[in-house]
Amino acid sequence: MKDRSWFFKVFVLGLVCYSVVMLFSVPSFAAGDTYPSKPVKFIIPWPPGGAVDIIGRLVAPHLSERLGKPVVVENRGGAGGTIGLEAAAMAEPDGYTLTIISDSYAYKPALGEKLPFHPVKAFTPIAHLAIGTNVLVIHPSVPAKNVKEFTALLKQKPGQLLCAASGNASVSHMTSELFKMKSGTDFKIVQFKGSGPALVDLLGGHSHFSFFSLLVAKPQSQAGKLLILGTSGSKRTALMPDLPTIAEAGVAGHDAPNWWGLVAPAGTPRPIVEKLSQAVKAALSTPQVEKQFLEAGADVEYKGPKEMGEVLEAEIAKWTQVVKTANIKIEE
Repeated sequence: MKDRSWFFKVFVLGLVCYSVVMLFSVPSFAAGDTYPSKPVKFIIPWPPGGAVDIIGRLVAPHLSERLGKPVVVENRGGAGGTIGLEAAAMAEPDGYTLTIISDSYAYKPALGEKLPFHPVKAFTPIAHLAIGTNVLVIHPSVPAKNVKEFTALLKQKPGQLLCAASGNASVSHMTSELFKMKSGTDFKIVQFKGSGPALVDLLGGHSHFSFFSLLVAKPQSQAGKLLILGTSGSKRTALMPDLPTIAEAGVAGHDAPNWWGLVAPAGTPRPIVEKLSQAVKAALSTPQVEKQFLEAGADVEYKGPKEMGEVLEAEIAKWTQVVKTANIKIEE
């Protein structure tokens, strides 16, 4: 009798444990298995027409095709992207709200900007999408033909050359501060209200150099109005494969590409995250999408959820150091 009683207790205990395991594992399986069952909202936290909007709209239809449900783009700009990002961060973590972040997203915490959400913990990384190319350009009057000669010139004339930037804490400003830090040079940074006025000043020879997107700089270079010395990222771009990176041309550690990543609200179930990430990976691997990205000035570069999270943390750490070294302050 004791043996039968012991067997019965063990049987019941095993049944309970099995039930508990199934209770927690079935929803997880079902989440990825049945997702999506309705349209997915894709919040782009910037107005139409900018780089973030262009990249987001390139991804959306291909993601929709692979998910089998519409991916509906919604531009919600304002406050430097904060309004749209907050809406995405506060959404239900069910996979039906996505958003896109870019390189400038890492500037906010680096600058100590107060946000209504945690810059890392508020989102679950889905995938790294692509990198874009900023380039170091000089006016033809500057006596240098490559990065090595240009850095030598800066060291010969400390504080004398002028760099045109498109506004405080803009991409060109932050990139120029990183260049100053990594090259060990000194120069004056002149702030303008946007990349347009900065470009006009440089073309006029009033400033000596700047950092612009390759799509902006390339036509000016082809017309002989500017000279492109190198790309700001860690890799060469397919748009100009013979153009060296600034790092390989002599400024070690200089790495400041544009980048874009897809994220969802924190707490989004792992099966859904993986399904979305694999859908993105499949879309980015097609020649058609690679061509579309190149035409928009970006090189496809897929990375999974873990790697995307590492990119964001590394970018925040890098720009925090730049802000501290350059003593950059948020304009009131």
